[in-house]
Amino acid sequence: MKTYLSLFLYIATAVSIFADAGVMPRTLFDPTVPGAEKQLQISGDSGSQMIAEIKDEALVLTLKPGESNWPGMQIVPAGSARLWDLSIYGHVEMKVENLGDNMELINLRMDNASSPENRNPWNAEMARIGPGKSAVIRVFFGYSYNFQRAYP
Repeated sequence: MKTYLSLFLYIATAVSIFADAGVMPRTLFDPTVPGAEKQLQISGDSGSQMIAEIKDEALVLTLKPGESNWPGMQIVPAGSARLWDLSIYGHVEMKVENLGDNMELINLRMDNASSPENRNPWNAEMARIGPGKSAVIRVFFGYSYNFQRAYP
């Protein structure tokens, strides 16, 4: 399976919430920027199943069968920052194109710092994407999986 993450993973504001405040979209990951590959971290035991590379100004993920039930990758802030401050934004979105031959289920998750009171401090959304098709996956803060209330 090959999954193509489009040119930009970016923040897009919820127009009805932030239009008056004049908040501009913010790019979190741009594969055209030199050194962008340093923002990519293959998660846990996914290393033998996943190849992440920048090709033709895009992030291309190739997944192989393996032992990990949830192969994944993190995109971290560039430079020395540990976290992004996204408090003025309403959601994150990512355009994904399936370059493979099978239907794929793609999950986008935004993590926040955990605490003893909340061990699942994340919001997520997923999309089923057919071969040769693309989709924009949006994670709205405070909701997961079809607007079910989640971590605020």
